[in-house]
Order: sequence, then structure tokens, then C-alpha cells
Amino acid sequence: MANLFYISIGIIAYTYIGYPFLIFLVSKMVEPFRKWKVKKFDDSLDSPMVTIIIAAYNELNYLEAKIKNTLSLEYPKEKKSIWVVTDGSTDGSEKLLAHYPEVQLFHQPDRHGKAAAINRVLSAVLPGIVIFTDANILLNKDALHHLVHHFKDPLVGAVAGEKKVSDGKEKGAVAVEGLYWRYESIIRKSDASVHSVTGAVGELFALRTALVKPMPESIICDDLYMSLQVIDQGYRIAYEEKAYGVEAYSFSISKEWKRKVRIAAGSIQMLKMVHWWSLLIKRPIPILQFINRKLLRWLVVPYLVVLMPLIVAFMDSDGIALPLSGLLFWCFVFYGWALLGGLLIQFKFVPRFFYLPFYFVWANLAMIVGTWEFLNKKSYTVWEKVR
Repeated sequence: MANLFYISIGIIAYTYIGYPFLIFLVSKMVEPFRKWKVKKFDDSLDSPMVTIIIAAYNELNYLEAKIKNTLSLEYPKEKKSIWVVTDGSTDGSEKLLAHYPEVQLFHQPDRHGKAAAINRVLSAVLPGIVIFTDANILLNKDALHHLVHHFKDPLVGAVAGEKKVSDGKEKGAVAVEGLYWRYESIIRKSDASVHSVTGAVGELFALRTALVKPMPESIICDDLYMSLQVIDQGYRIAYEEKAYGVEAYSFSISKEWKRKVRIAAGSIQMLKMVHWWSLLIKRPIPILQFINRKLLRWLVVPYLVVLMPLIVAFMDSDGIALPLSGLLFWCFVFYGWALLGGLLIQFKFVPRFFYLPFYFVWANLAMIVGTWEFLNKKSYTVWEKVR
């Protein structure tokens, strides 16, 4: 049992500390030899046609601010198209768009999910760059220029922008999400330096239109699916921290739980759909990154996190060496701290860092629940909004 304890601690530590440190070191080692650094940039690609697609279901509360923000983005007007897809919306979103003739509206009364909405308009996208962004995300003014710059590199098929969480004066467990995304951004930068970001986020994601293909309508995580499409076609996914989207986290912990469970279900769906062995042979570097970065988080760590208290509870304390005794003590402290965080979850005056153990355990539990729900064929094609 002691060996199992050590192995479990080692896997968890490698996933969240070891791999980020390793990929950072590798990124520094390969930096002088990166093939895409010596490739000649295509200077003729100054300002390609950019089509911004916003899939918005019942987003009336956010949509006007989003439209104004998108119109204000610095980019040649004649090279920028803004498309809003409001399929199935019942809150009058399509009526709001009538006040903005610069924006092209796509609307139908039936709702079939985000993937279906995106598929419906893809065939009309002009050659150039397509940018996907969420309705509740506000972009920085020069985001488009920073994203487009990467496409001068012929090996770049997509660019992932940065997601920032506006925590402001917000406190409590959900506000820890902001700290988490700062941690994620550091790893994504190193991943991109070695080869590719291992899955862009839908808040801000740019692709060459020639690489975008229709998705199965049952897809839950469209951004992850498109990321793997880009890698499968032999391109890399760059990362641009100067192009970012800001999202305000103001909803409850219960609603955030639903979002994480849905994303977890989408992750397991992707594992089932992709032919990993053939993809590993074709694109070994990005897929090895994906295995280290994602698969351990999805398939191993959540169960170790849940089993760890049981492993500790059934360990024989007789004859335990001093180092192991110390680890057991800190294990009890960590899970006790997580439990206390769950009990104090409503107290927003408590500093964010206090909730870090709770957030870690809670997020891994959501992964397990999402896996269970997907395997039991719960549908997430059309999901309940969580904001």
C-alpha cells in the first residue's frame, strides 16, 4: 500500500508540476532549432480576410457589448467580417442585430447545438482566417493583428489566444478559476514553443479557413475537435498571449460545476472518436504533448485524487519511515483543507488561495462525473446555459 501511495503522489506531481517544468526546459532547449523559426515568412500576407464567428444562444445580456467590442477591434474594415449565429435563441437576440447592419446575422428557430450552428455557416466563409470567439468574451483592441501575424508562418494552421478571467473584487471558490488560467497560460506558452498548444479554447481561436471542416453535430467540445483537425493535417497551433479574451466569472459554484462536467464529457468523447495510434505515428510530437498534458488529467489523476484518502486510511502505520509519515500528514492536511473549503464555499470574504485544495479536488471530481455521464449516454449536444 505504501508503494501505491508513492506512485499516486508521483503521478499527480508529474502531471501538475513535473510536466510543466519539463516542457519549459525543452522549450528553451529547442528554441534555437525550431524549424518554423528558419522558414521564410510570407510577407505578402499583410492583412488577410478575417471572418469572426460568434455562436450565441440566448446571449442577449452580453451580445450588445460583444458586438460593440468586435466592431472596435483594430483591423481594416474591408478585411473584417462579423457573423453572429443565433440559432434557437428565444430572447430576441436576432432583433438586436437589426441595429447593426455591419454584422451579418444567421438565425433559424430550431436549435441543434453549437457544432451544428457553426457547420451551417462554414461553407460561406471567405478564404483567409476564421476566428471563433464566445459572446460573453471581450477582446483587446489589437487582438486580431496579433493573431494574424502568426499565419505568416506557413507551418501555423491555428492560433490560440489567451483566456483571462476578470476576478476584480470577486472572491470565493469560483474566483480561483482566474489563478488556474494564469497557470494554464504558462504551460500553453511552453507547449507552443516546442510544437503546439494541446487544444485551444473556444473563447478565442483563429484558424486558416482551408483547414476548417464540418464537425459531427454530436461534438461537445468543438474547440478541441478543431484543434486535433489542425494537428492531423500537419500544422502546428501557435499561442499568442497578446491576443486575449476577458470573461467575468460571476455565476455560482453549482453552475460552474455543470460546465466542468460537460467539458469532461466532451473530453472523453474525443478520446473515443480519435484514432490515437495512427495519429501518434503521423504526428508524434504534438500527440506526445497531448498525452502528457491531457490524458493523464482525464484518465488517471481524477481517480487517484479520489482514491488517495482510501489509500491513506488503509495503510498500516506500523514501521512507517519518517518521510512517508510526513507525506501522510500533509495528505491529511490537504484533504482536510479541501473539505473545509467546501464547507466555507459561500464566504466570499475568504481569500482565493484558501480554496485551492477544494478547487483541485472539486475539478477532478467533475472529470469523473462527466466521464460517467458520457459513458451512460447523456447528451450534451444541446446543453443548458450556465451563466
